Amino acid sequence: MGTGQYRSLDTMQRAMLASGTDLVTVAIRRVDWQQVHGESTLGVLRESGFRLLPNTAGCFTARDAVLTA
Repeated sequence: MGTGQYRSLDTMQRAMLASGTDLVTVAIRRVDWQQVHGESTLGVLRESGFRLLPNTAGCFTARDAVLTA
């Protein structure tokens, strides 16, 4: 599942838990990778025990994707 379409962290967490997913995609450009605790996307995902798969959403060229990754 992806993290981009939810209006709140609570809604995101409840939807992912209800789905039974183990793996969640996270856009590298849209998440603050320094905030891994508390009220942040990564904090909620980490506390819920999901495995993360970073992706390069928002990149328009292969060069941008490689630099972002």
